[in-house]
Amino acid sequence: MDEHSNDLVVFYGTLLGHYSTQDIFGIRDHFEFLEDCSFSARLYDQGEYPFVLLGGGTVYGELYRVLD
Repeated sequence: MDEHSNDLVVFYGTLLGHYSTQDIFGIRDHFEFLEDCSFSARLYDQGEYPFVLLGGGTVYGELYRVLD
C-alpha cells in the first residue's frame, strides 16, 4: 500500500456514482467505492458551487477510498 491508501472522501449530489459527472471529470478510476453513507451537515445552495457545513441536518453520500 502507498502512503495514501487510507485517504477517504465522501461524494454527494451530482458526484454520486450513478451520475455521469465522475466520468466527465475523468475521476472515476481514481476512487474505490466503499459504501453509502450519511453525515451530520447542512447543504447550502450558492448557485454553481453548492457546499455543506457540518452539523444541523443529514447529508447522504457515498464513501470512497482514494486510489492514487
